[in-house]
Amino acid sequence: MQIEESQKLQLEIRRTIHQQLEMQQNLEVLIQQERKQLKILLNNQKERTKLEKIFDTELDMSDLE
Repeated sequence: MQIEESQKLQLEIRRTIHQQLEMQQNLEVLIQQERKQLKILLNNQKERTKLEKIFDTELDMSDLE
């Protein structure tokens, strides 16, 4: 009787561990996607800042004329 209960408990623990592993893998995928999105946003912001500096410089140059 105890062996049967022990096996049931072990099976339930394995299921739980498997579910946790799946959740962890899903979270890792989400984190990777977020990382990619953040990199894109950062690169866009850098490019925007770069263009703004160029534009500001051109405006300053036109003021001198």
